[in-house]
Amino acid sequence: MRGFQRKNILTVMILLAVTMAMPGLSVRLQAAENAAAAEDQGTVSPPVEELSGYKEISKTFALNDQDSFGSISVDLSDTSFIKDGEEGRLEEEFDASRKEARQAVRSEKDMESFLEEKDPETLYHVEADDEGKLEITAPYQTRRLIVSSILEGDTYGASRVYYNTDDHETILEFDSQEQTKRAYEQVCRQLGDSACFVDEIYYVEDLLQEEPGTQVPAAPCLSWGNRYMQMNQLKSKAAAGGYGGKVTVAVIDSGICRTNPLFSGGRVLDKGWNFVSGSPDISDYKGHGSHVAGIICDATPANVRILVLKVTDIRGRASLYAVKNALRYAIRQKVQVINMSMGVTGEQAAGLTYLNDAIREARNKKIPICAAAGNDGVDVKYSYPANQKIPITVTAINADGTRGSSTEGKVKAIYANYGNTIDFSAPGTSIISAGRGGDFYYMTGTSMAAPHVTAAIAYLKLLKPDISVKDVENQLKSMSRDFGPKGKDKYFGWGCPIMGNLFATGIKKTSPEKTGPGQVSISGLFNKKKGVRISWKLSGKADGFKIYRSTSGGKFKKIAKVRSGKRSYMDTKTLQGRKYTYKIKAYKGKTDGTQSQGQTMIRQAGVSKFKIKRISAAEVTLSWKKNKKVSGYEILCSSSKSAANGTLIRVTGNNRKTISGLLSPYCFLQIRTYRTSGGKTYYSAWSGMKRIRMR
Repeated sequence: MRGFQRKNILTVMILLAVTMAMPGLSVRLQAAENAAAAEDQGTVSPPVEELSGYKEISKTFALNDQDSFGSISVDLSDTSFIKDGEEGRLEEEFDASRKEARQAVRSEKDMESFLEEKDPETLYHVEADDEGKLEITAPYQTRRLIVSSILEGDTYGASRVYYNTDDHETILEFDSQEQTKRAYEQVCRQLGDSACFVDEIYYVEDLLQEEPGTQVPAAPCLSWGNRYMQMNQLKSKAAAGGYGGKVTVAVIDSGICRTNPLFSGGRVLDKGWNFVSGSPDISDYKGHGSHVAGIICDATPANVRILVLKVTDIRGRASLYAVKNALRYAIRQKVQVINMSMGVTGEQAAGLTYLNDAIREARNKKIPICAAAGNDGVDVKYSYPANQKIPITVTAINADGTRGSSTEGKVKAIYANYGNTIDFSAPGTSIISAGRGGDFYYMTGTSMAAPHVTAAIAYLKLLKPDISVKDVENQLKSMSRDFGPKGKDKYFGWGCPIMGNLFATGIKKTSPEKTGPGQVSISGLFNKKKGVRISWKLSGKADGFKIYRSTSGGKFKKIAKVRSGKRSYMDTKTLQGRKYTYKIKAYKGKTDGTQSQGQTMIRQAGVSKFKIKRISAAEVTLSWKKNKKVSGYEILCSSSKSAANGTLIRVTGNNRKTISGLLSPYCFLQIRTYRTSGGKTYYSAWSGMKRIRMR
């Protein structure tokens, strides 16, 4: 489990070792001797730290950098910009002259040159949008990558390496953004684009209106939206009707202000957590999360409780890794429904999938997730995770039951996103609820629409706690007031659920859910001594797995069938240098699931007959049996068994290597083969570590 950053730094390391071990010794001759031998060498990554428990993980990856940002939108006609909701000017932000700033906004290329000159340590990405603005992001600010497998080989020059044992993933942290970018590109070349994610910073604050609520309507429901959906009727009847079971709703948002009366009476659970700072402080400085949670509490009786999971900081910034950890935590807490009135918007959202496994796990465990569609008035494909089919995506309507103003009899959208993944619509305009400082505020947005549907689902869970997500969708569909074209459409989905008759009619008879096998994804392929080991992750349930293999681009053939408890398989029938592509699918009874995406490995057998001979107190010669179909060999040389300060030496063309300048009492050595093909590098397993006494 060691990885390397291929840089020519062996000489520097030897100088440091000499300085520490023998301060009085001149190192000029030693440096000259080792400079020639330093080609293609790098440092070994530090020891791996294993992490488990989503609270503990959040403590390790707290978002503390106050200079980081989500996005900057620059007006091409001026030098003004909006940075995470705050206005500014280029010349002030980057300490530039007015002339420099005006030259920067002429084009993407000019802006990139300007940013590179003013802030060379940050890697900016500049893109012009359709509105005549430049969108600026800095994707590598956290200097962190998440790899969706446990890396057992190269860790790509990371300065810190963590294993998230709960999710079977590797987190790599680097000392610079440039190193992060290079490592990301290398991981994608070797493992595929879907195997690695940059832990980017996003700005998720998305409100269209915020006004103090000077006149608070009378109970039982303050929001006109809750009255429109007739949840005020249910709230009055719930206690009298004996619906006293407890339902927990997770609100993934900006936190909560507990002092608002909507949250009195123990409505907010003590198990909430701040996944941004890694602390129990769930205070809401933006008011957004309080407003969302308040809508749910306003609509439901006191036995519907809120689990607050804070994922944004005081400026409305979040990372997808924090959101994913919050989702997983909610699932482990066995909540009944999750509200996500937040998301990533813009072009970058169209290609995101990072949260999908967690959302799918929730769905498989009968936990619906309501996602806000977004407020840009564009196709919902530019809002993640609302653009996925897995969550229940909610758009907004006005008080008159429209999405906006009516022009010539046609509904014209004003702010709510639309598209094929819209499932339902709910009130979102001028909604009164809790806000900052314990006060009441009116807010507008699809963020307000989603918790109305979340509250409706909470009532379904009161009646039938084990109702599946599919049956939740069908029940809401049967109770929805249809708008627009008959049936589901891209503006309203199935319409707005009207819940007033729920206690009278009950939940429609549902058939036992026939869930097929879960979805499998390959988490890693590894060359081992006996063959190629395939490991995978399962989202859902299965009786077992079928493993398929293609050899050198040929047809896929089933090579194994393993029981459900296993998550890895060793393919021992492999040949040195041969290319193999693997796919896996789960099965349940006689039903097969969907095959995973294929992953490829070139078989690299380990080195045999590895021998070491000491030539002098500072020099050894290594030899080994030459392997066929390899690009070369990598030797790991260190002064301790942990290899914490080791170096990597590449050898090509022969099976012997002399290493000089060894200054420690002992030398520890390992060797492996590698093969480069199609821009990717494949490694064998490391040999056993050998120790030789030098003096």
